Amino acid sequence: MKKDFIIVLGFALMAVLLVSCSSSSEKGGGGSNKTNLTSLSVMDIDGNTHSFGEYVGQKPLIINFWGTWCPPCKREMPDIKRIYDEYRDRGLEIIGLAVRSTPEQVKAYTSQFGYDWVMWMADANNAKALGIGSGVPYTVFIDNNGNILNETFTGWRTYDDFKRMVEKII
Repeated sequence: MKKDFIIVLGFALMAVLLVSCSSSSEKGGGGSNKTNLTSLSVMDIDGNTHSFGEYVGQKPLIINFWGTWCPPCKREMPDIKRIYDEYRDRGLEIIGLAVRSTPEQVKAYTSQFGYDWVMWMADANNAKALGIGSGVPYTVFIDNNGNILNETFTGWRTYDDFKRMVEKII
């Protein structure tokens, strides 16, 4: 009886993870445009306020919603680092937007693995503006003119997936 309960509980926890960290490819650039995105204010992991306008329309940009608690997010982070290391000299910037994590958790996790791109804290306003769907990781690609690509990623992606999209925005 106890064993059956533990098995059912395990399946329930897996279902919660799947809903939180779903995996699909979406079309439709999040219903956002350069104008409403650039006006959003966001807090970084040090408590400073920033605007997407610092980056949108200035350089090619990846915006990646992720969480320190999310297994698919953790799985794709090394590939994101590889992309960043490969393309930052060509102007690519990445903004990580941490979901349901504290600034302290984000600092500890990113410093442990050397993830050195911009890290901000996600909130309802930037999630809505970028059309975040049913889970994280969720990634948006914006070219250096501020155009949001129609293809977004929900769920874990590989280096090759990121490379294909970065080549479209560089």
